[in-house]
Amino acid sequence: MMSPGDNDDTLLAALPTVYSVALRLRRAGVPPEQIAAGLGIEPLALPTLFDIAEAKLAHLRDHRV
Repeated sequence: MMSPGDNDDTLLAALPTVYSVALRLRRAGVPPEQIAAGLGIEPLALPTLFDIAEAKLAHLRDHRV
């Protein structure tokens, strides 16, 4: 479980870079087309990438010791 001092920034840093960057950019309000271009992927791949990134983040939240 997460300790009280942990936050999403700490957890985001623990994700693989592509997922961390994608989530940080989305949370900063960067348009999806720019996120896709920055990551070098097709815009159609973003929903799946975000789903995987959020699942990995949730796993970290649930299994943090």
